[in-house]
Formats: sequence, structure tokens, C-alpha cells
Amino acid sequence: MSKLTPEQVLRSHFGPVAGLPCWQVAQGYGSFITMEFGEPRLEIRQPAPESKIRALQRRGVTVRGSRHMWIEQCGWKIMEGLGEVANSETPREDIARALALIDGQVLREIRLNPDEGSCVLGFEHRMFLMLRRYDDWQQGDQMLSVYGPEAVLTYCAGGQLEYGPGDDRNRTSLRSGKIRMMLEPE
Repeated sequence: MSKLTPEQVLRSHFGPVAGLPCWQVAQGYGSFITMEFGEPRLEIRQPAPESKIRALQRRGVTVRGSRHMWIEQCGWKIMEGLGEVANSETPREDIARALALIDGQVLREIRLNPDEGSCVLGFEHRMFLMLRRYDDWQQGDQMLSVYGPEAVLTYCAGGQLEYGPGDDRNRTSLRSGKIRMMLEPE
């Protein structure tokens, strides 16, 4: 089997969300952002009574989409047109208001610039989520991950794309040049 190109890898992970609104867009711990795409399903974690972590001793139920996006280990800003609405250092209340502007919108384009360690997610209504690696970045810092039913795609601060099963050790890594991909429903 021949090795996939970066464009093919991106298309295989983002193609299924083309034309679908994102939902449950939220700030997690610190400045992490998560969002869902596709049909909702329940993810049920069974209790682990022997765990020392109290929350893990109880059953956990989370609603997830067919694709789960996680943004972490990078600085980011949310733009409406040319104006910044919030960034990763903004107070949580302002971030929540900015994320509400993205919630329910369709992801239209993805731009990667590995030399700058940046990624732009373009949504409808001129909304943009712009990611940039930290000044003290490490090669494997995971900036953007998209979890699908069978595989994970991760864009790292060093500009590489990693894809494959959820286990980091079994993923394929490849370097890409600048990419701009428009997402159109099939």
C-alpha cells in the first residue's frame, strides 16, 4: 500500500464533517477547546471502584459526535472577520461567549502552515479559530486532534501530521508543506 499524502490524510479525517455543523463547542481545562461533529452518541465509562480518583469510581456518561476535535498545547484566537473576539488568555466568560459564536457553524476550510506552526479553521459567517504553537514549543506538542470512529489525526507543533489508531505508538507521521483545503459536502 502506498503512503498517503498529507492532503489525503486531511481529507479522510475532515471529509466526513464537510457540511455538518459543529456542536458542544466548549473550553475545557486551561485553554483546551473541544467540539463535536456528526451524529451524537453516548460514550459510557464504567465505574472503577478501586480508583483513588473519586470521579472515576462512578459511571461517566458523555455525549460525543462521530468526530471529536480537541485543541490543546497551543495559543489560539477566535476572529470574527478581521476582529479578534477572544484568545487563549482571555477570561473564561469571554471565551464562552466567543465559542458560542462558533457553536452550530459549519467548518468550511483548514489551513496548515508547518513552518510557522499554525493552523486556521475557517467556519461559516467569517468565523476563524487560529492556532499557533507556543514560543517554547516541543516537536511532539499536539495542537489539534480529530478523533474518528477508527483513527485519530493530530497536527503537531513541529508541523507533522500523525494518523492512525488511538495508540500514539502505532501512528504514521508525515511532514506537510502549506495546505489550504476547502471542505465541501459530497
